[in-house]
Amino acid sequence: MKRIFAAVVALGVAFAFAQSSSAQTGTELAGADLFVIPQRTTAPGGMVVVLRSALSKCTDPVTSKGFVAPIEFTHQNADGSWIGIGEVIGTPGSYAASTTCEGKNVTRTFTAAAAR
Repeated sequence: MKRIFAAVVALGVAFAFAQSSSAQTGTELAGADLFVIPQRTTAPGGMVVVLRSALSKCTDPVTSKGFVAPIEFTHQNADGSWIGIGEVIGTPGSYAASTTCEGKNVTRTFTAAAAR
């Protein structure tokens, strides 16, 4: 059930990502949108989505101490962008997620927050 929900969320987020990035040029995109984690907050033990644009040069999996395993960009959208889906560890906290883009380490943050 978690995977189905994550896939539905990923498709919706990917559509929004594609819409926002399609208006940008490659130069603008290369700086800010090498890869994104659209769900900045998720539940411990929940699913997380990572995205990269078609113009992104990110090639490695996204790794984090907050992920159960590295996340590969495995699903390509019609616009050429890529999605990866993974699982967050069960410990609440803020975590950094990193990958290599154009030979440089790029990091984004997300939070695994306990339900209130």
